Amino acid sequence: CEVAVKESLVGSTIDARRWKSELRCAVVASRGAETESAPAAEGTGTVGARATQSFNGYVIQSGDILLLETFQEMVGSDIWVENFGVVRLVPNSAPPRRGKPADSLRAVFIVVGLLAMIIIASCGEKAPSLPLMAVIFLCGIIMVKGLKLEEVYQEINGQVLLTIVGALALGRALEV
Repeated sequence: CEVAVKESLVGSTIDARRWKSELRCAVVASRGAETESAPAAEGTGTVGARATQSFNGYVIQSGDILLLETFQEMVGSDIWVENFGVVRLVPNSAPPRRGKPADSLRAVFIVVGLLAMIIIASCGEKAPSLPLMAVIFLCGIIMVKGLKLEEVYQEINGQVLLTIVGALALGRALEV
């Protein structure tokens, strides 16, 4: 979300560890009064934004607006009300899911699972049906949080699904 810093934070420096533990957020970008007419920072597309690798040690200035990545429940909490005024929530914003050990394990699970499906499917008649294996594998991906259920529903194209079902029904009817 985009937040405006309160006067109590002006002149202080950002301590990334303290902000992560106490405020449960991280600074992604900053826009201040003196940079509003600056050209867009490379790769951000935001006019007047400062984009750096790390904001640890950055001195907060009057009029700064920060783009923060945080947990939804933190917005509007008591500690946030003390330090920030929310300007706006950024829709469909989520941090990238990579770089942590759990993310690497999820990736390994998905690759191994796909390879296992291919090997089992190539076993011939003794193998379970491919749709059954796909549903079991999808349930496994959801269980290890490789995908959220909402993400799965967003990726389903209803019109294509209905076309496939209709084509299968038409194929069965023509077989008889």
